[in-house]
Amino acid sequence: MVGYDRDGATLEAALARGALDSAADTVSDALAGADACFVCAPVGALPALVVDALAAAPSACVVTDVGSTKRTIVEAISDERFVGGHPIAGSELAGIGAARADLFDGAAWYLTPGEKSSGVLYERLHQLLVALGAHPVAIDAAAHDRLLATVSHLPHVLANVLVAMSPADSVVRAGPSFRDLTRVAGANPAIWTDIYLSNASAIADAIEDTIERLAEVASMLRASNADAVARWSDDALRERKRLLDADLAVAPTHELRVVVPNRPGVLAELTLSLGRAGVNIVDLALAPAPDNRSGAITFWVAGAHAAARASELLEQLGFPTMGEP
Repeated sequence: MVGYDRDGATLEAALARGALDSAADTVSDALAGADACFVCAPVGALPALVVDALAAAPSACVVTDVGSTKRTIVEAISDERFVGGHPIAGSELAGIGAARADLFDGAAWYLTPGEKSSGVLYERLHQLLVALGAHPVAIDAAAHDRLLATVSHLPHVLANVLVAMSPADSVVRAGPSFRDLTRVAGANPAIWTDIYLSNASAIADAIEDTIERLAEVASMLRASNADAVARWSDDALRERKRLLDADLAVAPTHELRVVVPNRPGVLAELTLSLGRAGVNIVDLALAPAPDNRSGAITFWVAGAHAAARASELLEQLGFPTMGEP
């Protein structure tokens, strides 16, 4: 693995930790003969850096990013070699010192292919991420940003608000609940300022929804409505258990094959449709026909119900499946 960074100290640290095999002096040198390129930077800088990477990358190199917001960059980049990406991994720690070998084990890795994204290069990236231990999930860029506004960006906002509300010495006396809730407070301002601003509308919507829900809780408490408070707590317990059970569930995989025309965007169309339906694509593979005018896509899908749903959706899109769902 070859790396490039404008900060030579970062490259030296990455080499020392074994995160890189070698370092390059330029983007072009780093991408010479590359099959895949990961662009890692604050989201505000990513579009320009991805353009630079695409200009230097070989014609058969897939280029992706790891930004926490996706709509802006997917709308800005139309090159077929680009597939937007976002791994759900890491912590409040920053820098190469926080790197570890198992970082992506079991982690969701969102992929946001554009209309022109190459199916062959999408397959390569998908399989590379699986080899890293991650679970790639195709999702529309706008849907990704709405989802992350709630499950990632809003918790950072709330952590910042909570620490600002607390007396100066309260952390010393606080219990683990407060420490857990505020663990991400003030996380890397250089990264998070861009995230807040690039997803401002979706985050603001999530904040306003939270305010409404908190107002409902405040009303229950002011009314001393014990039954309502108990139901609210019970609902929260049940929903958290449902989320944890879904995260831990391991379902057997089912194989589905479809024949598709060889045209740009067809793989993106299918994977995004399945992703919107909640279908977990464990893996996929392409097999071009000898005349290269069409090809077969094999999807391995987790769970019998999801496989049946996937088969139904693919048929609705005009691609009947071969294989038992």
